[in-house]
Amino acid sequence: SEPPARDPDEVEWGPQAEIPVILFVDQGDVNGDGRVEQVQIVSSDGNGDPTTSTPRRFRVVDDAGKTLFQTDDFTEPFLPDLDHLADHPANHAGIHVVKGSGRWPDIRIVFAPASGNFVVFRFDGSTYRAVEAGD
Repeated sequence: SEPPARDPDEVEWGPQAEIPVILFVDQGDVNGDGRVEQVQIVSSDGNGDPTTSTPRRFRVVDDAGKTLFQTDDFTEPFLPDLDHLADHPANHAGIHVVKGSGRWPDIRIVFAPASGNFVVFRFDGSTYRAVEAGD
């Protein structure tokens, strides 16, 4: 005998595929391979508001959409409403590929313009490492 049919609203379908919400994006050849990669700040929980303290992560994606690098989740909010205080577009809240002091460009994540709250990642030949941070 077959079990009785269940209401589709009661069926547990299992984990859903993650559809990341991209909060900030920039691009550049950030690993010296001659191809352009996207650098992104993505929401881990689907929340599209960058000013909240919800989980998000920084990642690097190649032109085929493959994730090359990704950080653990962090919850630091971004304050784009303070962008008018920034002295340069690369100091606006978000993520920026900027000229680095070494062989590869820097990836600068700015949380609050003009506050000194930022993190800089740089490719070291094998992975991306945090090389500078401000409070």
